[in-house]
Amino acid sequence: MARRPFVRCDVSDPAPADAMAREAVERFGGIDLLVNNAAIYGTMQFDLLVTVDWGYYRRFMAVNMDGALVVTRACLEPMTARGGGAIVNQSSTAAWLYSGFYGLAKVGINGLTQQLAHELGGRSIRVNAIAPGPTDTEATRNQVGEGMVASLVKDLAIKRPGQPADMVGACLFLLSDDAADHRPDPERRRRADLPMSDATHPASASSGSVRSAPMATRWLEWPGGLTVFDVHPPATEPFAAGGAHVARSPAEVARRASVISIMVRDDAQVTEVLSGTDGILAAAAPGTVVAVHSTVEADTPARLAGIAAAHGWRSSTPRSAAASWAPTPAPWR
Repeated sequence: MARRPFVRCDVSDPAPADAMAREAVERFGGIDLLVNNAAIYGTMQFDLLVTVDWGYYRRFMAVNMDGALVVTRACLEPMTARGGGAIVNQSSTAAWLYSGFYGLAKVGINGLTQQLAHELGGRSIRVNAIAPGPTDTEATRNQVGEGMVASLVKDLAIKRPGQPADMVGACLFLLSDDAADHRPDPERRRRADLPMSDATHPASASSGSVRSAPMATRWLEWPGGLTVFDVHPPATEPFAAGGAHVARSPAEVARRASVISIMVRDDAQVTEVLSGTDGILAAAAPGTVVAVHSTVEADTPARLAGIAAAHGWRSSTPRSAAASWAPTPAPWR
């Protein structure tokens, strides 16, 4: 069996994490996949959050929670250069139980996974986590003993502790293209001229047409060109790489586009994009068509229609919160 390279790394420190990433690039030509699994566990101290030594607590969280972000940042640019990739973080069911600072770190991993998924989706980098329950490892046996493991297992649907092998399939699936909402074009990604896949999740506002995930790559060929805006600027990078114009505000999108699509997940955000100081409604020319797609409150469509009317726009009858605001057959205004 071929020997696998090993690089000693303190995941709490950006310098060795960067060195580890450089070593991977030198040996393999790039980075496609990352599993953040490092943690202090087998030798973990037991203490309460209110009494644990501050120095130990900070060191523990620096490894068990911040380490996943440190290594992700180290691998981000090499992964982007390859046209995207996949990251799997190691969480735990301890995040939903009382388990002191260990559980707190896993709560942090869940939050980090969610936030990074949004930040990196525009680079065609998927971020997920797996959260196993009690698992039969040497570290677990050292920490809690077989009696405690048996106590934890009795309330499980499957009356046995998990095995490390139980996690392999889930991890490999999440790392594979089978886990993408839509398969990327391998040749296009290989060229890395457009570092995004059809699995890219939509962001806040774009123009040209609907910037929903399955159709994102098509809109780069929109007649007259594509203009994009996002409250998280890194999400626009794949579009810029494909030749799109990146606007600095929703109003700039409105001044450049005749068809505008807005994708949001937040009531306050959609209101700001539409009617804020640099909003779309005040800047768009007569004849502009706007579609708003949001997953917010049930009354949002009607409220948005009211905002449109206040700005002299004509809206269609709202149909649902998931596709909350669609243009009538004739252009608005």
